[in-house]
Formats: sequence, structure tokens, C-alpha cells
Amino acid sequence: MISSYKALIEAKCQSNPALLNLQAFLSASAISPHGEQIISLNFFSSGQGTTRTKLTTSQISKEVHDNPQLNNATSHKKIGQILVIENISKETMAELGSCLDIDPMFFASHIHSAWRNLDSLSPKFCELPSQTKAQNFATFPYHRSLVFPDIDLEDYKLLRLLNIRRKVIVLPPIQGRRIGLAQHCCSVMIVPGRKNTWLGLVLVDSPMQDNYISFRGKQEMYIKTPCTPLFHGTPEGLQMSCIPNLNNISQDKSLLEKLLESWESSAQDFSQNGLNLKTLSYYPLRLITTEWVNYIEVVRVSLRNNSSPPSNTTTSPEDLERIKSAVTSASSWPRRVASSTVSLRRSVLFIKKHSRLDDNSTSWEALRDDYEYITASLVQHGEQLQTSVLSVTMFLQLLESRRVSSETKHVSRLTALALTFVPLSFVSSLFSMNEVFSPGGPLFWVYFVVATPLLITVFILARSSQWGSVFIYNRVKGFPSG
Repeated sequence: MISSYKALIEAKCQSNPALLNLQAFLSASAISPHGEQIISLNFFSSGQGTTRTKLTTSQISKEVHDNPQLNNATSHKKIGQILVIENISKETMAELGSCLDIDPMFFASHIHSAWRNLDSLSPKFCELPSQTKAQNFATFPYHRSLVFPDIDLEDYKLLRLLNIRRKVIVLPPIQGRRIGLAQHCCSVMIVPGRKNTWLGLVLVDSPMQDNYISFRGKQEMYIKTPCTPLFHGTPEGLQMSCIPNLNNISQDKSLLEKLLESWESSAQDFSQNGLNLKTLSYYPLRLITTEWVNYIEVVRVSLRNNSSPPSNTTTSPEDLERIKSAVTSASSWPRRVASSTVSLRRSVLFIKKHSRLDDNSTSWEALRDDYEYITASLVQHGEQLQTSVLSVTMFLQLLESRRVSSETKHVSRLTALALTFVPLSFVSSLFSMNEVFSPGGPLFWVYFVVATPLLITVFILARSSQWGSVFIYNRVKGFPSG
């Protein structure tokens, strides 16, 4: 099954370079799946609750066929299902793509290339809004804010050991803590062409674990380091009183479990109104807002940490290295914020499109307002970060110029000492051949008579070029213009 879907993607790569990452993912050497979970949430007629079914890759084709089934316990027909996959493997991806005829762009959008190159395109940047309007899927990338208490300073660029290797960036110490940003993604899709039952497909990432690949220079090392969420719980402002389904969910659970509980509590609505891309996307978008709020807080703290250099900074190598590290950290933020802004604006366009479809939906209006506010806040912080990068860079240049000026003064002193001792030692070596010129000898005064004019001559010759430049500058400066 994987070979046929892989062949389809290879053929489409010729005309769509955005699929190259997907082709590389399916063509990679066999890797045992790391904690993949496949859960089918089944809905039945008359809103008679839901059932969960845990599946394997080989069971997918049988489970998702478009035939209504009876619930043996209640004798109600199955009207639809939501298939939620955590940490999807390439085998499951190929199985789904083949049996459900899924658009490869859905999987390509979910796969993230940690460090892109010029050989491939990111679907996030190559798709126009006019193209996304006609799609039956949506992708919502975001970041989780974490704290790494025991990580080494050398480990700042990590990859998670998952089927899809997401990037984790660990920032320099801020107030004694190492804050990390882990990339995550949630993708949703309504499978088209079904006549009897509806099917929603949702892809999510696994919760954070302790195993990573660390890039120390050009070396890849497997490390194990624990991490904890930067903030626990949900801020009070994000708890929607009009949506009790979200308030009753424990924040310590994975996104997979949160989504399943949210949809289970809304089984009556799905049974009456069916499933579409709007209803399938609401809970993922709402749950992700918490992560975006935490992300903006990390940006704000980094901005405050990098906006002004320390007052006690000197030109010592240690302080210069510390300032250079701060400049490197600050200079990466504008690019990071720009990429996050693109993701947020795509989510805003998606929300605006679906909020217009239902003018009476107050929950979607609130969601749109939240995402617009988050986007505006991130743009504002991004502009402030660019300003802070310029100020810190100018401060570093000032320290470098001070260091160079100080070194120049030291070199000038050493040069003066050399110009003093070279002629004196030369004359001394000439007169040392006869004892009458040695200290205490009758002709010792001749040493000073010869050495002093020679020393003055050497100084004049050494400084003549500098004095000439000053003379020419003064003449040009005092020459009348016009």
C-alpha cells in the first residue's frame, strides 16, 4: 500500500515541489513507530453517545469504510466517526492516503521540515488564500513553551524523537531558567465523497518526552533531559464560560485526550447537524489559543531581557562574548516571530471564512477576536524586537570600538618603548667593544652625545608620516572653499 501512494506522490513532485518533504518522509529508512496512537471516535444516530475504538494500521481500511454499522449495545446506526491519530507513522499515512484517496498536500502541510533548504517548498508559504478556500483540510501549527531545568548550554538545537521530527529551540538563560519552544501541529480534514457516513481525520503530535537529538556543531547526539510546561493550567481569561466543555477538561492531559473529551461532550450536536470542517476545527483552534498566549509571554520576556544591555558591562572578553550571545539570540527572534505571524494569519483567514458562513455563531466571533488580538500582539512585539536587535548591536559595536581604541593605545606605548631601546641598544653595542666607553670609563659621555641625536632622529622618522597627514588635513580644512 505504501508503494502505490509513494509512487503517486513521486509523480506529483515533478509539478509540485511542496511535496518533496512528504516524499522524503515516506522514502526514509524504516523506523519503528514511536508511540503512535490511532483512536476512532464513533457517533450514532439520535445522539446516543459515542464509542472509542483503538486501532492499528492494518485495521484502518476496514474501520473507515462508508457503511453504516449498528451499535450492538444500543442498536443505533453509526452515522460518522472522527479518526484521531497521534504521532502518525509513514505506514499509517500511506494506508490512509491509499484507502481514502487523501490529497497529499494535507500530509505535506502536517509534516514540518525542521531546517528547510532550497530544494523544497513549505506548503505554508506557497499556498495562496484563494487556494486554501477550496480545500477540505486545514493545518494549525503552534509552539509549546517549556522549561528545561537540567539541559547543558551546548544543547540549544534539538529534534524530538518522533515519527515526524519536530524542532525544539532552547533559549539562552533568562532569569536563571532555560526556556524552550517546541513546534507542534494539529491538522484536520473532512474526507470527501462519502454518502452514508461522514468521516473526520485529525492529526496531532505526542506530548513532550525526555528523548531528543541534539546538534552540537556538526555532531548529532542522543540526549535525555526532562522538561516541564512553562505555565500550568489555563489563564482565567481563556476559560470561556459559554463553552463549559472546555472548562471541565484537565489541562494536564494530552491534546488527543482533550479533543476526544470535547467531541464526546458535543455528541448531540454532531448527531443532529453532522460534521463539517468548521465544527471539526473549532476545538483544536480553541485549545491552541492557550499555547499562543504562552508563546507571546515568552516573546515578551525575551524582549525585556534583550532590550537593554547591562549597565556594568566592560570591554573584557567575557562581557563581549556575553553581549554577542545576546545579539545572536535576539537576532533570531524577528525571523521566528515572522514565521509564527504567517501561521496565525492563515488561522485568522480560516476563522473569518467560516464565521461568515454562520452569522449567529457568537463562539466563532469570539474565536476570531482572540486570534486577531494574538496576531496583533505578536506583530507589535516583533517590531519591538527588531528595534532591540539594532540597539544591542550598536552597543556591541561601541564596545568593540572601545576595545580597539584601548588596544591601539597599548600598541603605541609598546612602539614608543621599542623606538627608545632599539637605538640605545645599537649604540651601546657599538661602544661596548672598547672599555673606555663603558659605564665608569673616561669617555662614557660620548655614548649620550651619539645616542641622543640618533634617538631624536628615529622618533622624527617614525612620526613623520603621521605629522604629514595632520599637516595636510589642517591645510585642506583651512583652505577657503569656492
